[in-house]
Amino acid sequence: TTTPSANENGETPEPTPDAGTTVDDQDQVIVKQAEKIVELFGSYTNKSKDAFKNFTDIKPFASEVMKTWLDNAASGTQDPNAPFYGVTTKAVSSAVLDSSANSARILVTTKREEITEQNQTPRTFYALIVVDMLKEGDEWKVNGLYWQ
Repeated sequence: TTTPSANENGETPEPTPDAGTTVDDQDQVIVKQAEKIVELFGSYTNKSKDAFKNFTDIKPFASEVMKTWLDNAASGTQDPNAPFYGVTTKAVSSAVLDSSANSARILVTTKREEITEQNQTPRTFYALIVVDMLKEGDEWKVNGLYWQ
């Protein structure tokens, strides 16, 4: 460990932030991104003009592999006569299960509110989702989402 030396005025300079981030900082960034992705991915209505809007919303945050999965999953059609269904998802807590320089696995606990045409009173429930993150270049991307 080195001690900062005084400048020509005898003052010790303020430490400058390192261009890199610490592992803890990196994990915090990944967790926040994973939570945002989960909220977008887990919120859905079958009456949106943009079918599978939740998939479209997370594509900018998706790895190339995940983009392919999203495209394939969204290639199906929605029945316009299907009864209304909607679900809203909010991340309530997260834990880093595994983390390295280029990948991370995050467990996100979510609170979900579901409304159906038959039952217009929201049903609230909690669900876990595992989020696999992958570093592509300098950016963290979602590489997998797994409801538990």
